[in-house]
Amino acid sequence: MEHAQPAVTVRRVTKSFSLGAGHALEVVDVEHLALPTRSCTVLKGRSGSGKTTLLNLIAGVSLPTAGTILIGDTEIFTLPEPRRDRFRAEHVGYVFQTFNLLSAFSALENVMLSMMFARTVPRRQHRARAREILGRLGLEDRLAHKPAQLSRGEQQRVAIARALANDPPVVLADEPCPVSTRRRRGRCWPSS
Repeated sequence: MEHAQPAVTVRRVTKSFSLGAGHALEVVDVEHLALPTRSCTVLKGRSGSGKTTLLNLIAGVSLPTAGTILIGDTEIFTLPEPRRDRFRAEHVGYVFQTFNLLSAFSALENVMLSMMFARTVPRRQHRARAREILGRLGLEDRLAHKPAQLSRGEQQRVAIARALANDPPVVLADEPCPVSTRRRRGRCWPSS
């Protein structure tokens, strides 16, 4: 029986930050991590343990100090930066912890912009696809609202829609449960 290629493979990856005067702080040290396709993996750890840094490395947003990261069978850090940016847009959906929505654009436009950069969805379908995804997330009445006009939960749903717009094989979510929620049995529940 043939085994499927993992969606993400991390091999001997480290990430260090210079503290000056020849000192460095190593925040990520992963010998091997393979995330299977069509699966949900939860990365847990205390605050400051390097979870966000690891996600940024997997997404190709940050460069590792050493090691290899593959999305499917593509070693992302061998790609020139413009190609890596395009590859990330097409293959990795990322819900950032702070959402990173563009404040000058509406919810609809924030989602459409991700499709314009990736070029995986035909341009004539951008508006309809963005409306459909935002509608599925209960935001059909908020399409024209800018991030400042949305609640934090609505902003998060726009960020989720943006991450899903290009139907990427890998979706990363940094702190998908807001700090103001309790966690029960691995699910997010509104705090009482």
